[in-house]
Amino acid sequence: MTSAAFLPTGDVTSRIAVGSHVGEIKVFDAGSGEMVENYAGHEENAVNLLQTAVKPGLGGTWLLSSTRKEIKLWDVETMDMGRVVTFEGVRSGRFNHAATSIVAVEQRQSGPPQVGWFRGRCYLLSWS
Repeated sequence: MTSAAFLPTGDVTSRIAVGSHVGEIKVFDAGSGEMVENYAGHEENAVNLLQTAVKPGLGGTWLLSSTRKEIKLWDVETMDMGRVVTFEGVRSGRFNHAATSIVAVEQRQSGPPQVGWFRGRCYLLSWS
């Protein structure tokens, strides 16, 4: 296991997302510890960061997963359908406090890393 985050759910149960060394995101029931889902999140890259945020004005929850080569944004309620957006060539993604933007460090072959930010509207997501 390389990272973990609580996944808020609409009912009284709680789940935990756990990243792995081989890029999987496993979801466990927080009460029983039983694995309930397993997603091939990132191909052969360790998931080094997981973060959740409440979708602004939409209800539900986002999950942001990061590796050293990319970040992915997931809709927690529909994770079984796949990621919402992949940002390639960046790492260490984080939501802002309002969950309307994501900041990440650009992965470069040479030169200093650059910090970039992504707003939902640029990727056809209707964030407010």
